[in-house]
Amino acid sequence: MEIRVTTSGERDALLDVARRAFPDEDVAGLVAVLLDDPDNVAELSLGAYGEAGLLGHIMFSRVRVSGREGVLLAPLGVVPEAQARGVGSALVEEGLRRAADAGFGYALVLGHPGYYPRFGFEPALPHGIEAPHPIDPPEAWMVAELVPGALDGAQGVAEVAEAFAPEEMWRE
Repeated sequence: MEIRVTTSGERDALLDVARRAFPDEDVAGLVAVLLDDPDNVAELSLGAYGEAGLLGHIMFSRVRVSGREGVLLAPLGVVPEAQARGVGSALVEEGLRRAADAGFGYALVLGHPGYYPRFGFEPALPHGIEAPHPIDPPEAWMVAELVPGALDGAQGVAEVAEAFAPEEMWRE
């Protein structure tokens, strides 16, 4: 499996991954909006490629807490036939490594509390970092410090890309 930055010419393939990974949700619509959003970190739009083509996709957008810039991981999608084979884990690990290398001190995610802690994520609320809207369950709102000390003094409501402004985006 190869993980690399996606290209603008792969837009349809990225939307297809989102549709297939989330058939009951409009994640493809979110991906389409984020690809054109100025807060999208294009060099962190990563695809996982195998013999069958594009297997999964992860995106990160800029987020700010107390004026400190980090990234918000969303969405992460893997096609059904490649799920539970390490594709998602490889994308998260590589994405967080590249985010740290790019100078982002922390990453936030609204995700499954049983999945993301293996990558260093922990509940964000005890750190004083709030989501733009209430989260239920609250432990689904998580943060990972990518650079030691990046979260020191960072408290308040996360300022996210416009695509994440609607309240319905914050339901796990």
